Amino acid sequence: RGRAGRGPVVVSDGRGGPLVGAAVAGDEPLLLARTLDGVVVVVGSDRVAGAAAAARLGADCVVLDDGFQHRRLARDLDVVLLDATRPFGNGRVLPAGVLREPVDSLGRAGAVVATRCPPEGPVPELSAAVARYCPGAVLATSEHRPSGFVDAFGAARPAPGLAWAFCGIAEPASFRSALGDAGVEVVAFTAFGDHHPYRDDEIAAIAARAGSRGAVPVTTEKDLARLGTSAPAGTLALAVEAVVHEPGALLAAVRRALARGAGR
Repeated sequence: RGRAGRGPVVVSDGRGGPLVGAAVAGDEPLLLARTLDGVVVVVGSDRVAGAAAAARLGADCVVLDDGFQHRRLARDLDVVLLDATRPFGNGRVLPAGVLREPVDSLGRAGAVVATRCPPEGPVPELSAAVARYCPGAVLATSEHRPSGFVDAFGAARPAPGLAWAFCGIAEPASFRSALGDAGVEVVAFTAFGDHHPYRDDEIAAIAARAGSRGAVPVTTEKDLARLGTSAPAGTLALAVEAVVHEPGALLAAVRRALARGAGR
């Protein structure tokens, strides 16, 4: 939801912090720029121009977010993430369903990662689809795990006793569940729309209500990146890490792709 348009806009040149704010970059690229030292971050709908900009800044490998449909940019490996709790929704593509392409498009994937997946493995529906449409692809499973709390500067902080939780993400229930897994008592929970642009009055209301209950405002890392200095005083974010179960096969696929790229 940034204003980069076709871009390319350099969010990080790999030599320091973000060069633009969330209003231009969007919340996720800004968060990447803050947390990935030495990594170039570029945004823009023209992915070919974005890749060229990254190369000029010294990048020799380009990782696209939401790049499966961008056919203009050649790639060495397509990694498709599927939510194990509802991998194909109702089986229909947008706007009738959640799919961006028909299920048989998985045939282009070199690796499939099942997210929100228990260690024992993905649902049979997902495994069957991979076996049918992309039998040569690697299938890995992963889950999201809470890794602690951070403040607006990214510094680690103790877990709050009471939390007034709020977020503007696609799956707010997952955030609430993660807070429970982290042992936090949630006195109230407010869910806004995905990538919600917070207004001053909404921020003031959250701060006042949290204070009246003796609670700490707690949100997601993406929301806190988007809020910036306008976040209620003392706001914390629950940091979450993606953990791949038995990542060996996936890493091997990535290394093969890197070797193919280096050989050209």
